[in-house]
Amino acid sequence: MNSFRWQKVEELFHAALELDPGERETFLNDACNGDSELRHEVQTLVAAVNQKSEFMNQPAMEMEARAMSVEPSGALSGRRVAHYLIGPLLGVGGMAEVYRARDSRLDRDVAIKVLLESPSLDAVGLGRFKREARILASITHPNVAAVFGFEQVDDMCALVMELIEGETLSDRIARERLSADDAIAIAIQIAAAVEAAHSREIVHRDLKPSNIRLARDGTVKVLDFGIAKILQPSGGSDPSNRTTFSTQAAAIVGTVAYMSPEQARGQRVGHSTDVWAWGCVLYEMLSGKRAFDGSAWTDMIARIVSEDPDWTKLPADTPFTVRSLIEDCLQKDSTRRPRDIGEVRRRLENVQAKPGPPAPAAEIALSLRSARALFLGIQFGCLAMYFAALFYVNKLELDTVLLGGVIVTAMLGIAVRLFLISSVMLAHPAAGRKFNRIFPLLLLLDGAWAASPLLAVPAIRYGVALAGVAALAYLPFSQRTLMHRIYGPAK
Repeated sequence: MNSFRWQKVEELFHAALELDPGERETFLNDACNGDSELRHEVQTLVAAVNQKSEFMNQPAMEMEARAMSVEPSGALSGRRVAHYLIGPLLGVGGMAEVYRARDSRLDRDVAIKVLLESPSLDAVGLGRFKREARILASITHPNVAAVFGFEQVDDMCALVMELIEGETLSDRIARERLSADDAIAIAIQIAAAVEAAHSREIVHRDLKPSNIRLARDGTVKVLDFGIAKILQPSGGSDPSNRTTFSTQAAAIVGTVAYMSPEQARGQRVGHSTDVWAWGCVLYEMLSGKRAFDGSAWTDMIARIVSEDPDWTKLPADTPFTVRSLIEDCLQKDSTRRPRDIGEVRRRLENVQAKPGPPAPAAEIALSLRSARALFLGIQFGCLAMYFAALFYVNKLELDTVLLGGVIVTAMLGIAVRLFLISSVMLAHPAAGRKFNRIFPLLLLLDGAWAASPLLAVPAIRYGVALAGVAALAYLPFSQRTLMHRIYGPAK
């Protein structure tokens, strides 16, 4: 088995272990995509773990006693972990509970994240929990929650963090839809936090409103780097001292609604994955709705991979530059997204400094798929007309010079149309920039071809012909609008 194949098996194996037994079959059917051999390999590993599980080997009475000993949520209030006195419960996640606590040594309030007790967390959860402590400790930024320490007392593991008074972004969105100014201000701080993580080659991989807290003084704090992935160690470190962290399957790690297409497919993720999630968060702040939603996670993944968000949900007063930025961040092809989150932050800061006009309503209503279909329809129509011009040109009573001009114009027009059709159908990333360069030629060709009937029609029909010339000469401008809708304005 080659290394890539084994990596895929390992990722799916870890992902399957995190699911309930009843969900594993559906997950493997979707994730293996018809590869029966891959599915068998993963199932074999899962079955082996289940057979050797300490939990499965325990006597029935011991199992029952352990189940009865699991404490309910909030049961740790009033207890002490090291020199921290645990206070009220603040929140519960999939793997941990977060409490307010009092640091008796430094006489300050902190947040303490306690790992929930579960036999399935021995290998996966505990390692991820410790990794979160290392990751958070390595990032120093005003928009990232600071980590103060990691405590392990008996069987209890606790991550001590900065206490942030305020609500989560998800609570704020549920309470009210944010104004464009507020959403932009929050999004800039989120981008700055992610940029700080990326500078240390750390990808958050689970950026979402519930992992973003709004402090009462207006500061935005990004939380929960628990499933972040270190892309590579820093170049100055000693290779013998580097720590590698295994990666969970991207198809499961992370909240589905904010996954990038490559993350949903279980492919390798990078900085562009957080750029995608950032775009989803900004869309949700402005619209009050998730960019990709569904009744089941499989429906959400299908929409993420193949559909565009409903751009009509964005408010009419959303600046065009902001909507264009969100569209760039939510490109299915990661190579077509902004190069890094720093570029995203700078573009949004420019909007904040000098807001642009709202996006035209017609452009908001036109989906990316519709724009591409309409653009290709126009190109095929023009291609047919140019071929018709070549076929009927011999019927025009023109002198040699004019006849040659019509033929050259038609042939150049055919070449340009073929280029545009192929570049848009193949979703070539550079097509938008090239279109901007050839636009003057396209305008000249369409105008010249549209004017050619004036050379042969009787004078009485000049008015009709001139109207046709005006309409056809305007056509390239509509195509430029469509091309900007597909690829964004040329940069």
